[in-house]
Amino acid sequence: MTTRHGGPALLGALLLVALLAGERAPAVRADDPGHDDLVAIRAGRVITVSGEEFAPGVVIVRDGRVEAVGARVEVPRRARVIDARDGVVMPGLVSARTRLGLGRYDRGGNQAHLSAHDELLPERGRFDAALAAGFVALGVVPSGGGVPGQAVAVRPLDDAPAAAPGAGTAYVRARLADLPGDKRVLRDAFRAAKAAIDKEAQARAEWEKKQRPTPPAGQAPAGQAPQGQPPPRPAPPAPAPPQPAPAAPAAGTAPVSTAVFVPPPVPDNLKPFVAWLKKAPDAPRLLVELGSASDWVHLGDLRGRFELPTLRYFVSNGSSTDWHRVVEAVGAEKPLVVVFPRLSFEANTRTRVHVPAELARAGARLAFAPLTDDADGYRRHLEAAALAHRDGVSREEALKALTLHPAEVLGLEGELGAIEKGRRADLVILDGDPLEAGARVTQVLLDGKPAWKREEVRR
Repeated sequence: MTTRHGGPALLGALLLVALLAGERAPAVRADDPGHDDLVAIRAGRVITVSGEEFAPGVVIVRDGRVEAVGARVEVPRRARVIDARDGVVMPGLVSARTRLGLGRYDRGGNQAHLSAHDELLPERGRFDAALAAGFVALGVVPSGGGVPGQAVAVRPLDDAPAAAPGAGTAYVRARLADLPGDKRVLRDAFRAAKAAIDKEAQARAEWEKKQRPTPPAGQAPAGQAPQGQPPPRPAPPAPAPPQPAPAAPAAGTAPVSTAVFVPPPVPDNLKPFVAWLKKAPDAPRLLVELGSASDWVHLGDLRGRFELPTLRYFVSNGSSTDWHRVVEAVGAEKPLVVVFPRLSFEANTRTRVHVPAELARAGARLAFAPLTDDADGYRRHLEAAALAHRDGVSREEALKALTLHPAEVLGLEGELGAIEKGRRADLVILDGDPLEAGARVTQVLLDGKPAWKREEVRR
């Protein structure tokens, strides 16, 4: 008996098609633990910060790092997929300066050898507010005046703070806002460092002198005539004789000196200053905090006395400011400037001034700091940046001020701040454009894995 549709031959063909279809992109659950090393994020829009935006876009993460990003990126068939097609994906936010959740103290003088890392005792929930606001790295600074010590980059994990990827000392913090005390601390530290360098040079010269061979008694050093005699006439050059093979040292002869110069010890709190004056490639970064335009003038005085390293600045542009008087001079250096994203009034007037926008136009690279160093300041950070953009900071500069530039202040350039191949996949997902007031963080990913997610309240 035969069938109308081809019988066994057609049945075999249908089975083959079914098998082939079954091998195509098997469904993988989002919570499948076997594929945590390979993640695909489908987004309504991807803001890379360092390059173009993709709408829609895909980010592929492998082993915690971005492997690919673009509009036409193929999703690996066994990737764990995060569906953000109704949202915006961008690099995680970075704060270059915080004391969030830490105790207060007043450390003075030059304490450049002390680190804020020693304060980071395990404490659950210390940085929860920052994590919920989309921050993936924080620069924890030591408190106090003068040179209170070294800042360290941390990740806002919900169990205990951990050093940010690739970070040691983020920078040495120095204040120049409480005059004349702060200026005296910096000046004396650079003076002492210069004296230490001179002392080392003198000790090296004396050591090298001692290493020179001493001629026997009565014999003048090579090239000198005995006292009271005219110098010998130079002999005509003779053909060089063939050089014999070097003979083994005779028994009883003194061995060749293998002494190594040991420089005089340098106090720990002066070592960064010595490294800056020597322009050592491994010298730590120096961030100087300035409270007013006059502090910039005093910094110029220090520059006239010492050859300072490349500086980063924290500009305290309060509600009343005079920073607009020196923005052109500051911007001419093309520096990284940590600044509050807000409008101010010119001192003693009701004239509005946008210090961040003026700094950016003058050539500075901005790194936004939360308006207040508490949970509310972090929660309002995106809104403050959106208002700064509305009032004059370009979109490109505002996005970099949220992510790329503060990451550079912390020494995390190449790691965080942009969605690029090879960078860590510390990302945030928002329900709208980050520079439009009202956008909220809905999810935070560390190494491409969910670290925080907004719980929607159902009515």
